[in-house]
Amino acid sequence: MDTNIFFRQATLRICGSLDIDKALFQCLDFLKQHIPADGIYINIFQPKRKAIRFIARADETESTAMDTVVPITDEMCAALESPHRPRIRIINDITEDPTTSRVAGSVFKGRISILLMRLNINGKHLGVVGLYAHGLNRFSSEHGALLKLLHKPFALATAFALRQLNLRKTNTQLSQENQYLREQLSGGSRDGAIIGSRGGLQQVMMRVAQVAGLSNTVLLLGETGVGKEVIANAIHNSSPRATGPFIKVNCGAIPDSLIDSELFGHEKGAFTGASSTKKGVFEQADGGTLFLDEIGELPLSAQVRLLRVLQSRRFVRVGGTESRQVDIRIISATHRSLEDMVSEGSFRQDLWFRLNVFPVTIPPLRKRSQDIPELVSWFISRTSRRLGLAGLPNIPKAEMDRLISYTWPGNVRELENCVERAMILAEHNELKFDWLSPQLHHAPIPVPEKQPAGSNSLTMEEAMRQHIQSVLQKTGGKVHGPNGAARILDINPSTLRSRMKKLGITS
Repeated sequence: MDTNIFFRQATLRICGSLDIDKALFQCLDFLKQHIPADGIYINIFQPKRKAIRFIARADETESTAMDTVVPITDEMCAALESPHRPRIRIINDITEDPTTSRVAGSVFKGRISILLMRLNINGKHLGVVGLYAHGLNRFSSEHGALLKLLHKPFALATAFALRQLNLRKTNTQLSQENQYLREQLSGGSRDGAIIGSRGGLQQVMMRVAQVAGLSNTVLLLGETGVGKEVIANAIHNSSPRATGPFIKVNCGAIPDSLIDSELFGHEKGAFTGASSTKKGVFEQADGGTLFLDEIGELPLSAQVRLLRVLQSRRFVRVGGTESRQVDIRIISATHRSLEDMVSEGSFRQDLWFRLNVFPVTIPPLRKRSQDIPELVSWFISRTSRRLGLAGLPNIPKAEMDRLISYTWPGNVRELENCVERAMILAEHNELKFDWLSPQLHHAPIPVPEKQPAGSNSLTMEEAMRQHIQSVLQKTGGKVHGPNGAARILDINPSTLRSRMKKLGITS
């Protein structure tokens, strides 16, 4: 037999299909003319998982893509990784070889003979291609020599198939992550429609429809947790910029020293630690929408620079000299009264005028209780998928009435957290919310006692320190959560912690 012809004909069949199982089927049809094989398979060695993974097999009648994982012992892993293990192994009775018996025996039944070829890429053991035949003593050294000729085409085809499998897995993960992120952004929407758009948010959605097709700035107002990001995303998705990026930045979560870098980017070497050039959120949002959440938390120094960019749509990276222009729409949001902050001198009046072109106030959940049943249904469905639960739990009418009558100081975000907690604690497939009580409704904000006549007036810092300490004392030092100091003071928790640090207050 001419080995060159054998190699060429076998290689043409191995490379004849992008699907490794179909390639094996074509190759087996040719190899049977020279080797007494009833089937062929490929498996992959996965040392980190301590397992062998079958990816494809073929016999005389069909081919099958596989994803069968067989666990192996530490000793078996060590034996497979040994550089002294021969490339071709003939096992004419798999019961005589512990590793082959464990691995092949989990897939193939009965007494069989196996002809194995180790597949190596760049010195690493990738896996094996195996020919099997029913019965004992079916393979000879001549058969092994023929199979050995095909090492390179089999190794390359297997490496390609493995890459394809990894790409599919990555694409699946990305698809799942994308779905999760979309759900997070829609956090209160079903099938693209925002829950409450025909109920408690009807007026809000009318305002969204009025402004979505334009490019002017929008200011979203409302308590913490009402869904300002959901409305911002709805404006973006209904606008001509829907195909562009939607970039969100929480102004209250950026340290003062990094605000310029986060907003406008920096050049390499602009400051210690700037090891590479970085685009700021203004550049990232070019052609789309920039959502500035908690805009009221920006320090005055950053407000000046933000105003300049809003006026000209131009900026300079930190450490740079080139003026850059961007085409973006600005949507900002806050739970605070910017008008009061302007009066106090903590927010620039000209910036407020620039942002307040089209204000949209989002009502708190307690003012749109008719939306609660649908929101609960949506959160149950989404949480069930995320937690991998088999079925959807039930909510007794009394428990739904409890949810509707509760005032929800944390709004939609608090409702979602309560639903998740109830699902974790659920018994007999029923949700209970008995920890919710009317006594947990908005707690009154303590008012500092008046100073006696003639006493020295407190400085602003001293008054603030006493006020925060008083609230912390009532919450037992709790900062976050429904009954935390941040909720009572109506302030972002990270902002409160920052102020506590400046005032020397420990919780």
